[in-house]
Amino acid sequence: HPLFDPKEMAREKEVILEEIKRAHDSASRMVSTNQWKTAFGKTSYGRPVLGYDATVRSITPKTLKQYFQKHYHSGSLSLFIVGDIDKTEAYQLIKQKLAKMRHGKRLNPPRIRISSSHGVRIESTGRDVKECHVQLAWLTPSIHDPSTPILDVLCAAIGQGESSRMYQHLVKKRQVVLDTHMG
Repeated sequence: HPLFDPKEMAREKEVILEEIKRAHDSASRMVSTNQWKTAFGKTSYGRPVLGYDATVRSITPKTLKQYFQKHYHSGSLSLFIVGDIDKTEAYQLIKQKLAKMRHGKRLNPPRIRISSSHGVRIESTGRDVKECHVQLAWLTPSIHDPSTPILDVLCAAIGQGESSRMYQHLVKKRQVVLDTHMG
């Protein structure tokens, strides 16, 4: 159970606010933030991971405690174990260790609806920097679609890592960009 010490929270808020400021100074981070905002709109995926300056400043020990009580309980917990284990023994141990955890109503994450607009959407932000950062995004099939593994392999072959075709062509051969990535 966290203490929500006001002095410690104030220090941590300053750290987060400084991270937000640094993110705004980074052209590559800003292009990613704008890409996610454009692609996912007002969904949780469209918001910056660090949050917004005003939102972070408004968090108090009381609001953080309320958030913790609402979201951190047995109804919102997922536990994953990977490895050479005895499933029955692990289950019993986990059940014993988590028995004292506060119970709560199971939380079902909201379904994210993404616009399937077929038009091109462009977001640009002017910056006084010496290089240009560009990201392209397109709607892909559901994770359950049978073509998804094929697209994953295609992305890896074409644009992931320095040995990929895209990197070799655009960075090494043509020398028109400093870096590429696809995925």
